[in-house]
Amino acid sequence: MGIVFEQQYWFLITVISLMVAAGITLLLYFRNKEVKDLGKWQKRLLLVLRFTAVFFLTFLFTNPLLKTLKKINELPLIVLAVDNSMSIKGLPEINDPTPEILKSVSAATSSLEKKYRLVRYTFGSETTTEKEIDFGEKISDYGQMLQTVYDNHFNENLGALVIYGDGNYNQGENPLNSVQKFHFPVYTIGTGDTAIVKDAAITGLRINKTVFKGNRFPVEADLKFSGLNNSRLQFSVAHQGKKIFSRVVEVNDPDFFITIPMEFEAEGSGLQYYTAIIEPAPGEQNKLNNTWPFVIQVLDNKQKILILSAGVHPDIGAIKYTLESQVSYEVSVHSAEPYPSDLTGYSLVILHQLPSISQSGRQIVDQCKQKRIPLLILVGAETMLPQLKMLGLGVEVTPLAGLFEEVQVQFNDQFGAFLLEKEVKENMGQFPPLKVPFARFQLEPEYNVLAWQRVKNIPTNKPLIAVSSKNGNKTGIIFGEGIWRWRIYDHLRSGNKPVFVEWLDKLIQYLALQDNEDNFIVDFQPVYRETESIRMSAEVYNEAYEPVSEAEVNMEITDSLNRRFFYAFDRINQFYRLDPGSFPPGKYHFRATAKAKAAEYEETGDFVVVPVNLEQIDLMANHRLLFQLSGETGGKYYELREATALIDDISTSREIRTTNYFQSALNELINQKWIFLVLLLLLSAEWFLRKFWGIY
Repeated sequence: MGIVFEQQYWFLITVISLMVAAGITLLLYFRNKEVKDLGKWQKRLLLVLRFTAVFFLTFLFTNPLLKTLKKINELPLIVLAVDNSMSIKGLPEINDPTPEILKSVSAATSSLEKKYRLVRYTFGSETTTEKEIDFGEKISDYGQMLQTVYDNHFNENLGALVIYGDGNYNQGENPLNSVQKFHFPVYTIGTGDTAIVKDAAITGLRINKTVFKGNRFPVEADLKFSGLNNSRLQFSVAHQGKKIFSRVVEVNDPDFFITIPMEFEAEGSGLQYYTAIIEPAPGEQNKLNNTWPFVIQVLDNKQKILILSAGVHPDIGAIKYTLESQVSYEVSVHSAEPYPSDLTGYSLVILHQLPSISQSGRQIVDQCKQKRIPLLILVGAETMLPQLKMLGLGVEVTPLAGLFEEVQVQFNDQFGAFLLEKEVKENMGQFPPLKVPFARFQLEPEYNVLAWQRVKNIPTNKPLIAVSSKNGNKTGIIFGEGIWRWRIYDHLRSGNKPVFVEWLDKLIQYLALQDNEDNFIVDFQPVYRETESIRMSAEVYNEAYEPVSEAEVNMEITDSLNRRFFYAFDRINQFYRLDPGSFPPGKYHFRATAKAKAAEYEETGDFVVVPVNLEQIDLMANHRLLFQLSGETGGKYYELREATALIDDISTSREIRTTNYFQSALNELINQKWIFLVLLLLLSAEWFLRKFWGIY
């Protein structure tokens, strides 16, 4: 315990306090006729009481702080994570292992929480402490669970992580990569059956979800056969009840895998339903993985994108390559004049570093306004910033000293024009910086900012990416160059889950969507997975195509059994959102209505929810992965029947122990109750003695 001072001149204030206390004391008791009859010891006592009280009062003006140290003993934390996915059950009609697992988990919980702090998670598609163990999750994501444990308990005395699971994961990062940064052991308890049984399974299906009418589209099916050596099984694909592909697969190995490539012609329009089937083998127990339904959206035409630039730039290549990888776009690039004179037929025009010194871009912008063709403008080093205001797009950029600065993305949580997943926002926040003009930015109120500029990790109120929809004309603007670095960084970081592609596709789809003549727009996906939320958004416009922010927007969803469900959209700024949660697999029809004063609008559509059978694909436990997780972190693998040995090993581990640390705290001395009591005692004692000795 000690005293520290917040005031810079505390020593000077202390000296002044001593002088003030001495002055007031001498004034009252030195050569004062009222105290001449008192004895020496009486005078001295009153002097001490007065001096001490006044000094304490004036000393408090230095704002002294009382520094204390508190010793804290932190018990080890044990995290218990239970795989809550369906594969743990195996085939319950044959042998249901869940009662034994639940009994073991309960016993481990009781034993560990007696000696340690215990936190229990269940994991499947997400990791949570709130869900009961029911083994009903349709996805296993070990990587997310490990990352959640690491993030939530990074600075705690984490002694060990205990995992109950079968080692099968079908989503997320490889768990072996996630544990590389762990500073604590991982103990694993294997559940499920590792015995090889007869099984013919469709383990994967690769398709393009969107194709165009008349085009041929590829489909690849991954088939796995276990314990079916010297068998011949038929694989087929059906569309509208008609078999459109068939092949006999000859299995010549006990553990046989084959990929079958196929190609079909896109017929009809809208949502087209297909089913891939492999016939069950004699004696096969798990027949849930023999069927894989899939849905294709067939479009009548492609969206044509025109890119005009002041010269060759890697940003153009990044945009062109990304868009052309999506089958719904047809991209044309012109990096020098002459530019196309007629823009009819284009769904979106992208201006890269235009206006420039040689090209004002005024005629292009005017033609886009006249024909209601959306615009996306990318600002760069060659952009003539003063001319942006002259284009009449509601954008003004005033350069400051002609400099550029590097900025990163800070997403706006209030943005509602379209939805971006949380994972996309988090990952893009780590993307390399863009080169942005050091300038003053002004946007008209119609602009909705998707992302702000973050300079040296400090968020600013300067826009980086913004979109506008004014009088039926959509405009987007990116105030920086260097997004080609985003694409490369994302490719190296994300592998098969590119967030850059999703961000750019959402932005382009929002701008290029040909809905400018509609007063009521509903944005939705034609295909959802049963583990996804049915998220939708809507926009309402009046006859002048001005956004209406006070409309009443409702939706009626009808399933295949003609059951109806009613929902109301939530209003966020001038947009409307709906998130009714996930739906069971099946076909659905919706009817959305918007009431705005005297006007009423209606929009209809269809979507489908496809089943997720990932947990039924492979029911054979992967205890090898669990063994590797434990080995990488200094833990140990146990069979389910050895769970009691796990408790004993944790209890006797020298690495899992209580930690001690000191926590310092600063409190204002004036807030201490004993200070008040001391002052009250000093002043009261002086007052009482003065009265008692006859001094008034």
